[in-house]
Amino acid sequence: MRRGVAYAVCALADDILGPPHRDAVIDRMAASPALTQALSQQLVAINAIRRLDMPAPASLREHVEQAIRRACGLPMHGPPR
Repeated sequence: MRRGVAYAVCALADDILGPPHRDAVIDRMAASPALTQALSQQLVAINAIRRLDMPAPASLREHVEQAIRRACGLPMHGPPR
């Protein structure tokens, strides 16, 4: 899976895509069982992480946010949506 596609699937699972990006990713997933499976796996991972009682380090949060912004073509600063 290409990096940009993987980031888009992760951003969809994190519910941080705005409507135009979200709709495009959902349309692409509808035609791809592999992307649907990737989203399912990502949701399982997100749910497991959210059950942890430990926040992620600020540096990790920043790294992830910047990676998602790059993949989605969003500004590098400001709110993700």
